[in-house]
Amino acid sequence: VRVSPDGGISAAVIGVNQMASTSTVLAQDAPAVIGRIAPPVTITIAIDQWAEDLRLQGRTPLHSSRAVAAVRTLAEQHGWRTPADIQTAQLRAWISGMAERGLAPKTRNTARGYLHRFLAFCIAQAWIATNPAKGVGRARVIKRKARHVPTEDEIRRLIEAARKDWRTGDRWLVYLTAASTGLRWETLKKLQWHHLQL
Repeated sequence: VRVSPDGGISAAVIGVNQMASTSTVLAQDAPAVIGRIAPPVTITIAIDQWAEDLRLQGRTPLHSSRAVAAVRTLAEQHGWRTPADIQTAQLRAWISGMAERGLAPKTRNTARGYLHRFLAFCIAQAWIATNPAKGVGRARVIKRKARHVPTEDEIRRLIEAARKDWRTGDRWLVYLTAASTGLRWETLKKLQWHHLQL
């Protein structure tokens, strides 16, 4: 090292050039590091690890079991071997099938949410690069007015009125059963004597 103004300047220029050269190499390598995809894992391992992640997040056992069951069922139906096998068209067809079976929009959105969160977990683990569920739109949920819930006094008066009216036959028994069990109308219509334990 020469102790002179010129020598000092020369040394500084060389240092800057070396730093620029190093920065150029790092910049060239950065996309490869950022876009790196981890080695593929089986869909079973991916779901198991997601289930454990849900547990660590403090999700309720009921929520976790429903979410994991939905993903497992779909994986079995489509024969997915790895998360990379999942396609947007398959998810869209699955949601459409739920609509054709008469499942409510809220139910369809919940199912879509399970898949979306699972795939987001897969992205975080670098198993896939994009989320196929993003290509599946959410169903429109129409808010309904809250149903009137009768009071105990209203239910009692309804049963008494039906019991006194000969034209209604034994309908009061249906009202009493509905009020005391909470069964839906479609279920009540299908009740037979052999269903009862007297």
